[in-house]
Amino acid sequence: MNFLKFDLIRNKRYFRNVSIVFALLIVLGLVLEFALINFLSIDSILSYKMVFDVILIIFAFAIVSFAIGLIRKDLFTSSSTIVFNLPMGRSKYFTSKLLLLVLVYIYNLIFTLILLKLLNYQITSDLLYYFFLGLIWYLIIFAISFYGQARNRFTNKNHGNMLIILIIGLVLILGFFICKYYSLVLVGSGIQHALPMNYAFIYPFAIGNFGIYKNITTLIYYII
Repeated sequence: MNFLKFDLIRNKRYFRNVSIVFALLIVLGLVLEFALINFLSIDSILSYKMVFDVILIIFAFAIVSFAIGLIRKDLFTSSSTIVFNLPMGRSKYFTSKLLLLVLVYIYNLIFTLILLKLLNYQITSDLLYYFFLGLIWYLIIFAISFYGQARNRFTNKNHGNMLIILIIGLVLILGFFICKYYSLVLVGSGIQHALPMNYAFIYPFAIGNFGIYKNITTLIYYII
């Protein structure tokens, strides 16, 4: 926990900047919500989807840029010497990094959901389910990327980038076949086996005759 506090203090500028950016976006969202210009109207189908996509892009940029900066700061800057001389084991170090990423993800997600709510978007359980799966992807990709870059940094070999691509590729390929043929979806209070779905490994829902159902196989696979 001490190292997590150290990381939070070390990255306080990031949290401050994110707060400022989202505060400005919330103000802009309120302006858009009450704007009288038709092009800016949130009721427009085109602008409705466009604004939603822009908000998601900003959210993705905020969390990805932090992860990239964290890897660079801990492995390729002068502060890496201080970090790896701290009295802690590798498991505690990496656990603190994952907890930090969870906090960053939730911090940005709270602002994102507030902004969406102000713009009259529905915060459904399906949307939250996708965001939760996004958190799992975020941690997996960071862990693989950190491992690959650490190999580059400490082994004097430049095959870390290839390892990152290879491991992510294997995870996605295996996920494609497992989620395609063994998808279990929540239907009412029960669980049913779904027909093969090609995109189940990235789209954790099954579209049925009476609605959209959550695919729990996708979530379980990536957690494991």
